[in-house]
Amino acid sequence: MDNSIKYNRKIVLFSSSVVMTCVLLIVVWVILYKNYGFSKKTQKFISKVEKLNGEIVHMDEVLTMSARMAVASGNVMWEKRYLDFEPKLEKSITEAIQLMPDEYKKLGASQTDAANIKLVEMERKAFGLVRRGEANAAHAILYSAEYKDQKQIYKDGIDKFVNLLNGQVETKTKRIEKRLYISLAFIFGVVVFLIICWLIVLRTINKWDKEIKILHEKELHSEKLASIGKLSATFAHEFNSPLQGVLYVLEMTVEKCANNKREEIDKEFVKMAVKECDRMAGLVRHLKDFHRPSTNVATLMDIHEVIEDVILLMNKRLQDRGVALKRKFEAGFPLINAVEDQIKQVMFNLIQNAEEAIPDEGGKITIITKRSDSNIKVSIKDTGGGIPDDKLPLIFEPFFTTKGAVKGTGLGLSVCHGIIKMHGGDISVDSNLGKGATFSFVLPVNS
Repeated sequence: MDNSIKYNRKIVLFSSSVVMTCVLLIVVWVILYKNYGFSKKTQKFISKVEKLNGEIVHMDEVLTMSARMAVASGNVMWEKRYLDFEPKLEKSITEAIQLMPDEYKKLGASQTDAANIKLVEMERKAFGLVRRGEANAAHAILYSAEYKDQKQIYKDGIDKFVNLLNGQVETKTKRIEKRLYISLAFIFGVVVFLIICWLIVLRTINKWDKEIKILHEKELHSEKLASIGKLSATFAHEFNSPLQGVLYVLEMTVEKCANNKREEIDKEFVKMAVKECDRMAGLVRHLKDFHRPSTNVATLMDIHEVIEDVILLMNKRLQDRGVALKRKFEAGFPLINAVEDQIKQVMFNLIQNAEEAIPDEGGKITIITKRSDSNIKVSIKDTGGGIPDDKLPLIFEPFFTTKGAVKGTGLGLSVCHGIIKMHGGDISVDSNLGKGATFSFVLPVNS
């Protein structure tokens, strides 16, 4: 599975996890909102029941006391007080009945209502007697057995209804507690589930990241091997020249030794042989450094030395194709903190691409280095055919190439893009069709 597929799969997994988390959080929010609404509604019911209970008990006692005080004192002020509280009591009872009308009817509402009507009738009659000065007759009514019986029937009916309301309050309170416990258990389960899921997701993503890193390193190394394949013919020629020189020097030495002229052996021949051997050793050393897998260890390095090492590997090929190489290096360049072999890979790929873009009649490659604030910029400009505008957005995509299947794998620029991004830099291309292209990358300077 290539990097892009694993990367896309990682995005899908992460996105799905976020969506699932959002959905579950929305469900939790809906449950909390409904519980809050139910709790608020129940609390309102409880508060109203408690208020009505208190009002009914209080005002019923006020009415009874007002009637009896009017009989005892003969003061009509008590009748006025009675008349003030009577509609209030009726209103409170009506509101209480509206809370549970069916239950009220089942409790024998008709007997309670009849007793209430009879009591009001007897109390109003007593007030009339008081106004006419017949206090004893009024006293007889309010303290009669009939009044007490009706009072008891009314009181029992109201008490039963009040108890029913209190029972409803208790039921609703238990229901709130039950819903609260269920909601808390569900929320706890959701939280535990999300924690487990996210641990699995993060672990999976971390595993995929490691696999992507390994694949990237393999791509980088395979691109190096492909580049070495392209250099093999050049190196064969490069090694042949110094070997011929060493062979000539040794043949001359052998000839002089055969003529007994050892004292005349010119040391310059030996020095020449040593120089040619050093040249071959340098080529082999640079080739081995380039072939070796990346260390991924960043060190302080001179970008100009890196460029020169890469030029040494490619110089013969550039000369054979008639490509002139021009350097425009800014003086006093700072060291940068980077993985040296990876930056060499970037330079090799960009110079190689520039060389391959130049036609057979030859051309020119210009390497430019500049410093800007806390960054360095390296540009590789060629005089090739350039890149069509519609191809530019795809130029750093994996497996995209303008060279054809024989010349390119489509990984070179993608690898360069990944390396520069991992170093905290940026890479870009500017092309003028028919006149050439310029690839530039920017890297931060290590302070």
